[in-house]
Amino acid sequence: GDGPRFLQHHTTGLHITLDGRAEATGHSYFTVMTDRGMDHWGRYQDAYRPVDGHWRFASRRVRIDGTTPGGWADRRLNGPAT
Repeated sequence: GDGPRFLQHHTTGLHITLDGRAEATGHSYFTVMTDRGMDHWGRYQDAYRPVDGHWRFASRRVRIDGTTPGGWADRRLNGPAT
């Protein structure tokens, strides 16, 4: 296929805010590397809720802030280069 031979996903800068005893929100940044170098980057906006005494994801919103032109994510989001 035309996909990368490997893909590494790095997450950093996690910041969690407790919004009471039963809700929390968080945000973090991510970068994705492939065998061709930096591919795309962005951030997560999360909501958490306790379930059976453990915090779990309630939702996750992904925002892609940028892609490398012609890279794996760019081709999937914008189609092949013409």
